[in-house]
Amino acid sequence: MKEFVKRFFISENGEINWVKLCETYPEFEKLKNVPQSPKWHAEGNAFIHTQNVYNEMLKVLLRENVTNDTTFYLSLLIALFHDVGKGNCIIEDGKCLSQGHEEKSVKIARKLTWDMPPQYKLFFYEAIRWHDFRYRFYELKPKRQYSEVKKLLGIYRRSGIRDGFIYKVDFLKVLEYIWEADINGSISEIKDDINQIKKDFRNMIDIICVDEKKIIYVLCGLPGSGKNYFIDKYFKEIDVISRDDIRIDLGIENGIGTEEQEKEVTKIEESMINDYIEQ
Repeated sequence: MKEFVKRFFISENGEINWVKLCETYPEFEKLKNVPQSPKWHAEGNAFIHTQNVYNEMLKVLLRENVTNDTTFYLSLLIALFHDVGKGNCIIEDGKCLSQGHEEKSVKIARKLTWDMPPQYKLFFYEAIRWHDFRYRFYELKPKRQYSEVKKLLGIYRRSGIRDGFIYKVDFLKVLEYIWEADINGSISEIKDDINQIKKDFRNMIDIICVDEKKIIYVLCGLPGSGKNYFIDKYFKEIDVISRDDIRIDLGIENGIGTEEQEKEVTKIEESMINDYIEQ
């Protein structure tokens, strides 16, 4: 990601050349002509707000001592693109009608980052899409809060694995980073309490995780030691994933297969376990 972000004139330490950015990408230059409500954005136009949020994001990353390159540069890109869609919003009576700007921002991000490494795209686009969720969260009834945060958890679980590549980037943590940067990058009559937002958000996640909790029992033992008998006696009503059953399905005879066959058994076994967890 360090090399990828250079096209947006972001240096290794996170500093950005705003002049060259606007000269190269008119999508950001347009933000200078997007007025914002002084009630929510007294700092000025959408470009000033974008600069503020980007700088605040950099402060957050340094404060949190984020050393993972992927997390660091993805977070900066999210801050840079979070409101870029406002340049395509309607201006009425000197104000930007910004409803739906999140999707417009994602559309522009897709166009300008089409060749981003594929394993990062879901993470990047969804963080932009959900950067304003903290406002909607408190407007929703508890059931809707539950269902919306559950969607975010689904994105979180999917965003960590792409094309078989696992990377250590916490989607939910970065989402909190952009919320904090967005709050601190705005001058508004009402200042959100980021600590309270984080607390309420994480509490809802805890509730969902408890509701979704699954228990997996792992039974180990030598051949003929009575594993099947134990299952029939004590766990008759639950789903069972058995390597013996998988071997039978694969046509493996005499109990244990070859090294390659056993690798295939393990692959199927792990896939079945993952399918069960995601149900």
